[in-house]
Amino acid sequence: MRKYEVVCVFRPEDEIFNRGRDDIRSEITKLDVKIDKEEDMGARTLAYQIKDKTQGHYYLYVTDMLPEKVQEIEEALRHKPELLRSMVVRQEE
Repeated sequence: MRKYEVVCVFRPEDEIFNRGRDDIRSEITKLDVKIDKEEDMGARTLAYQIKDKTQGHYYLYVTDMLPEKVQEIEEALRHKPELLRSMVVRQEE
């Protein structure tokens, strides 16, 4: 198992963020991935507009998972309407 960070940029509206955060958490655990830590990084101004939004709410999940699960998580997150962007990155040891 390796440590990965799943960074999600949600739409800035509070209700969409709260619903989306819980939905993403359940998607990750549904794929048998253990979440070690979660961190709300807050709302920030985006460097460029994404889907007509200039603000995004950043949220970080630190996980333990097998490398094969990365593609499954990326595919599961790709079509979530509450997400502006997401990225899975391996943590340095």
